[in-house]
Parts: sequence; structure tokens; C-alpha cells
Amino acid sequence: KADEILYSPLLRAADTAKHISEMTGIPAHMEPRLIEQNFGVWEGTSPRNAPEFLKAKKDFLNRYGNGESMFELAQRIYNLLDELRQDENKTYLLVAHNGIARVVESYFHDMTNEEYSAAGIKNCELVEYRFE
Repeated sequence: KADEILYSPLLRAADTAKHISEMTGIPAHMEPRLIEQNFGVWEGTSPRNAPEFLKAKKDFLNRYGNGESMFELAQRIYNLLDELRQDENKTYLLVAHNGIARVVESYFHDMTNEEYSAAGIKNCELVEYRFE
């Protein structure tokens, strides 16, 4: 059982977390670092499977114009996970979108660029990780 739910400020994740909190009584708090990556010039302008977007996404240092690089995203999430790791007596449920789930997976498991790009979880899938 989770002790606390941390959720993305984006609407679908927030609504899901609040619903889980209401059903279980687990306290839920918005965590701004769980927001999905800002894809800058690609935000809302191109399908996520467009060849030019997929090519740009392979450059982990690319900020997509005014957006956020994969490295910056990973640093943001890794810093959060490092903080959560400090409280050994607490279990957290993170509710966020798939891009965040991909970074969390990379925190716990070494991955190639191809594995990272292909990683993801199903909608509302629950994945358990343990700090060791």
C-alpha cells in the first residue's frame, strides 16, 4: 500500500490521482516536477510518430527550440527520485504520463537509446520499483 500519491499537474494524471486518493484514502499531492516534457517547437504541432519529430527526439541534448531536452527531463525526475529514496519508510505512487514513466524506468534499469525510446507503460498500468 502506498503512503502518498504524487501526481503530475496535467489534468488527466491529476484527475486519476485524485480519484485513487478518494477511493483509497491515500493522501495525494501535486508534484510539479512530474509534468511531461516540454517539446518546444514540436508541442502540439506534429503527430508523435512523424519522422521529423522522431529524428529530433533521438538527440538527447536537443531543447526543441524553446523546450526541454531529454537530459534536462531526466535530471528533473532523477532529482525527485533521489529525494524520495531518502525516506526509506515511505512508499509512493507516482501518477504521470508515459514520458515520465520512461525516465523512471531508466533510473532503475540501464537502457540503450533504442530501449529508452521504445519504453513505456500501458494506460493506468501499475509498475513497482524498489530502491536498493
